[in-house]
Amino acid sequence: MLRVENVSKSFGGLTAVAGVSLDLGDNQVAGLVGRNGSGKSTLLHIITGFYKEDSGWVLFQDKPIQDLPHDAISRLGLPRTFQQVRVLPFLSMRENLLAVAPDQQGENILSVFFRPRLIGRQERENRRRADEILQLMKLEHLAERPADELSYGWERLLELGRVLMCRPQLVLLDEPSPGLAPLMVEEIFDRILEMNRRKVSFLLVEQNARKGLSVSHRGYVLEQGMNRLEGTGR
Repeated sequence: MLRVENVSKSFGGLTAVAGVSLDLGDNQVAGLVGRNGSGKSTLLHIITGFYKEDSGWVLFQDKPIQDLPHDAISRLGLPRTFQQVRVLPFLSMRENLLAVAPDQQGENILSVFFRPRLIGRQERENRRRADEILQLMKLEHLAERPADELSYGWERLLELGRVLMCRPQLVLLDEPSPGLAPLMVEEIFDRILEMNRRKVSFLLVEQNARKGLSVSHRGYVLEQGMNRLEGTGR
């Protein structure tokens, strides 16, 4: 599904990523672990189009994507999260999910006038899907709560739900567990495994190597920008 082939990236005289390769198959969870400064987030930025690699290739479904802008990569089914949670604070949890539903016909002025029935059907389907995701995340009891009233752990779960609303094939998660209580960390990883059982793949960037690799089919260990170890997880 995703192949990273001999990718390198330097900033001035500092090499952040040096010849890293990854190979993630369909319906897998891959763990990318390492200490701060090992190159994990830089590699994620390259895969998702925020940084341009100096050399190497990034392929998704056997097609090169390294020259695409990050929004186009996301629309291909390859969304990502960030270390800082990104939700819309003044919208409810359900509204946060509805806001990211893809290809909304109601945003097209011509459709508003000429395809109102299509818009209505799509809005009902989006609401049904949003409620299913809230149930999957065990957040249905908080559906009407504004996001700015949520705990940090609930915000993390909401962020996962927003990604799932985009119907991804592969989700790239950047450090989902730091700052969370142990019980919430377990909840986050349980949801990742449940989403994987529903045929969503993950590339999981994580400092907590033991936890990240415990849910991964395959693990990669970065050190000083290089892939030092790889092997099967779980």
